[in-house]
Amino acid sequence: MTTVLVFSGYNMRAVLAFVRTLESHHLPYAVIASSADDPIFRSSYRSKIVAVRSSARLEIDSIMALLERVTARLGAPGYLVAPSTEALNRFILRHRQDLRSLAIDIALTDERQYLAISDKATFKDLCIQAQIDTPIEFQALDEAPLPFVAKPMSYESQISGKKLIPAVIVSQQDLTEFKNTCHEADFFYQEYVDGASYYILFYFFKNGGKPIIYSQENLIQQHSGGSILAAISSDIHDCDITKRYEKLFLDLGFSGLVMVEVRGTKQAPKMIESTLK
Repeated sequence: MTTVLVFSGYNMRAVLAFVRTLESHHLPYAVIASSADDPIFRSSYRSKIVAVRSSARLEIDSIMALLERVTARLGAPGYLVAPSTEALNRFILRHRQDLRSLAIDIALTDERQYLAISDKATFKDLCIQAQIDTPIEFQALDEAPLPFVAKPMSYESQISGKKLIPAVIVSQQDLTEFKNTCHEADFFYQEYVDGASYYILFYFFKNGGKPIIYSQENLIQQHSGGSILAAISSDIHDCDITKRYEKLFLDLGFSGLVMVEVRGTKQAPKMIESTLK
């Protein structure tokens, strides 16, 4: 049976959710700790740790060497990496062919499609082509009236190579700090959309057919677009807008899990971002 490999140490809520689910379904898995200080060592799942990374950096040579030791120890016929973080997902997809030589894969779409949906600028363009409402966009930073949102063009800066996150600019102080710490060319700029926030989750089957769809209304969120702290189930997935997203992903030939955040009213929400799992 295929064994699931869980890279721990980052996005621990996702890591623990994966592990609890694997445990509840009695599925074989193993944990790779990020370091000796990984919180997983302080959990009841520490007995599942089979290796500890020597570096936090995702470098193909060191990861391949570690996984060669892990697969030799476990001796399973095949392995799936749990998609616990965005950085890990992109790394695995970039080196998918190398990892397949060790019978290791990840249950995600191909790299090209993953980036097109996950990167905020390209997914925004896909939505515009599909006639899905997106926030008003400003051509330059100095044209954007407060409040507005600066969204990364891609996951990493094309200038510094650093990971980028959206910035909500609500004051002149925020704007000054953004100009002092970020490269304007790494971002595009949109209006801040007020109103309710919703997540719409889709699961598209590989063999086609009607996807599974669920939605929630987000009630409390951490500062600067962080994690959702409180939410309730919603029926927005029964509204017409959801059919447009469904058609978009079906037209792309997408399969797997994808979540779209929309904001505004149920009748006319605007797309905020998408996340692949």
